[in-house]
Amino acid sequence: GIAQCDGAILRPKKVFSLRKYIMEIIHSLQELPHSVRWVFAIGFFDGIHKGHQRVIGAAAELAAKHQAQLGVITFYPHPLAVLEPVEQPPLLQSEEEKMECFRCMGIHLVIILKPTAFFLKQPPVEFLKSLESICCLKGLSAGENFTFGAGARGNPKLMKQYFSGKDVEIREVPLLRSPVLQGEPVSSTAIRMMIRQGEVDQASLLLGRLYSLQGIVAEGAGRGGAALGFPTANLSPQQNYVYPGDGVYAGWADIEHGHRYPAVINIGTNPTFRGSKRTVETHILGYRGNLYGTSIHIFFVKKIRGEICFSSMEALKSQIGTDIQTAENILDIHEGKMPKTR
Repeated sequence: GIAQCDGAILRPKKVFSLRKYIMEIIHSLQELPHSVRWVFAIGFFDGIHKGHQRVIGAAAELAAKHQAQLGVITFYPHPLAVLEPVEQPPLLQSEEEKMECFRCMGIHLVIILKPTAFFLKQPPVEFLKSLESICCLKGLSAGENFTFGAGARGNPKLMKQYFSGKDVEIREVPLLRSPVLQGEPVSSTAIRMMIRQGEVDQASLLLGRLYSLQGIVAEGAGRGGAALGFPTANLSPQQNYVYPGDGVYAGWADIEHGHRYPAVINIGTNPTFRGSKRTVETHILGYRGNLYGTSIHIFFVKKIRGEICFSSMEALKSQIGTDIQTAENILDIHEGKMPKTR
């Protein structure tokens, strides 16, 4: 079965537990508790999109079948950050956000392995041997495009061959194809491209939840409140994460104590003020207070318009008023999908 978790993060229902439902995080296979049956989903899982959810769902089915605990084996940082740092893709989630998604999905334990150059250049059989060493391992699931070992020669078919006759069930999960991508497979790469193009509403259909960013509110130029009458919470863009393309978006903002407010989010360089630094500025509707130093979480619902260089402050203020009205209309439609509190 499938349930909802904080604004449409999908999770399989709890299938089996030997203790209270608390997710644990460890960093090596040697730390695994003994005398517990395990089934693991394996992958990098950036974004934990619907294709990834299918892989984890297959592991949940195996866990129910074998009366085992449900776990995930994942990796951090991205393997390309080790082998080809210049080629590493920007991420859809921080490590902390990924762990929160796993928790919401009902995962009992996450093993985060650090992919060193030595680890990545080992023959695939070495990784399979380390998996075989897991006490009471009953099953593994992976997407059909999952690879491991030197030259990416390891794959689920090799896993099936290796564990044949060893009482470990291997589930190779076919790629999920989506009409949003004209029948092409759902992938983190495709979702990154959509977000960069500002198609956050389409990306959310592939993620199974709204795309979001999280950070600490920093001091900005101070123009939003003082000059325009629309104060904003400013997040400094971080390297190695995907940011929506420049423009104005309707969305939600979660602030401390779990309160959720409608929001208008501007991403860009503020060309009207001849800015050069890219910023993320969020006008939180209905909120009054000082947010400096506070952690906020912003969710993107739909792009309203692209970034514009206005001829005057009055023209900009008028457009902001129109943007707020447009955002309110969009968010009224989505309000049932994204509750204001959690």
